[in-house]
Amino acid sequence: MNLEHRPTGNQVNNFIGGMQDNGAYFRNGNVNDHVQAGSGDGGAAAIGKFINFSDYTLFVTSQLGTLVRLTPNAANAIEPSTGLTANPGGGEGEFVTYFSLDNDNPENLYYANFNRIFRTTNATTVTAATGWTELTGVAAKTNTNNPSGNDIGIRAIKLSHGPYTPASTMYIGTTEGRVFRLNDPRNAAPATQPVEITPPAINTILNSARVCVGGIAINPNDDNEIMVVYTNYQVTVGGNTRRDFNIWSTNNAKSANPTWTMVEGNLTLPSIRSCAIVARKDATGNEFTEYYVGTSVGLYSAISIRDSITASKPIVWKREGGRTLNYAVVTSLAYRPQDNVLLVGTHGNGMYFTTIPQPNYKPNVGTGVNDPVRNDKNFIRFSYPTITSNNLEYRVGNMFEVKELVIQVYNLNGQLILKRTGGYQNGSIDVSRLSRGTYILTITSNDYKQQFVKKFLKN
Repeated sequence: MNLEHRPTGNQVNNFIGGMQDNGAYFRNGNVNDHVQAGSGDGGAAAIGKFINFSDYTLFVTSQLGTLVRLTPNAANAIEPSTGLTANPGGGEGEFVTYFSLDNDNPENLYYANFNRIFRTTNATTVTAATGWTELTGVAAKTNTNNPSGNDIGIRAIKLSHGPYTPASTMYIGTTEGRVFRLNDPRNAAPATQPVEITPPAINTILNSARVCVGGIAINPNDDNEIMVVYTNYQVTVGGNTRRDFNIWSTNNAKSANPTWTMVEGNLTLPSIRSCAIVARKDATGNEFTEYYVGTSVGLYSAISIRDSITASKPIVWKREGGRTLNYAVVTSLAYRPQDNVLLVGTHGNGMYFTTIPQPNYKPNVGTGVNDPVRNDKNFIRFSYPTITSNNLEYRVGNMFEVKELVIQVYNLNGQLILKRTGGYQNGSIDVSRLSRGTYILTITSNDYKQQFVKKFLKN
């Protein structure tokens, strides 16, 4: 299930999704019409582009490994023709075929074959025989004892939002319950092994319980924050049955050892199938984050989970969709941060979408392709003090054409510790909660043309 993303704005509600026994269907948002776009048992599907029925690129799958690129008057099977692990029952790959298209960089496509991933950076021209590279390091890491086996499958691939940079990341989830991070997936050498970042509590039960990653969500503005959900109803830990191992969150996923927190709150009974992290503003312009999970008993949301964790407050999930979704099994969620459209796929009960108010999409400010001008005193004159216990002050210059500032604090490992936005005016940053140590302050114009960078010491 997928929404079309247009990098220049003017988003259109073009959707596509795969359905058991019914192939894939494409929804043309301009006329609210649906057309069949694939046959067989529909699996993953994606929209490369759709201008009209004379200019489009769609990707659809069917059972046992088939991946087809649809263009006007052509349907070409493009799954790799050699090197795939066969299914014992016939065909190449698992029954439900899975791939991930980088919506913001749609030439990048990643095809899953059990625990293996094949990459193309030319999705519009790749063929079955040419243009694919296997990321052999993925198979070696996800299935150490049997890299080319069919006993472990990849169930989730999520990619950083925004323009592609070397800081972009791929997160991978498997049927064994493990989670991995592959840095710079478009350019990574094929043998590069991803880093395992599975929640430690999940690792402790893998020898006695089989758990499966149902979905991974990435904060569209900060790919250090991810949420991982598991489809199990319960697990046995130390002889005890537990129902609270299904939703996990971290805000330092790109560190060597991410800090994970269980965030089920009041949602411990159902199986969790899918998830999304939504960037929003309230009516007064304050930023906040909303979290969605698709479950075996409907769609649920929670607000500002990270703030609740910091303040040791209970996390409360509430049901969404009322009588429209009711208690349908929500198997998949697709999210477009540019305008906060959320697409909801259910098991046997159709596909739905909603527009969540006040989008706040600012993907990974500071990682653009063109470097900004740094430390121009006409932008930011200075910040002080260099050593502080509480507040860090900054003073702006005379670039009053700048509309908004993005203020970020990183530790020396490059982890984003603090982020906020504000107008182009003198300001103060509360750093009293930071641990002692050296940090880097960046203040960036929202168009990424200017940036102020300075180290400071928190004592």
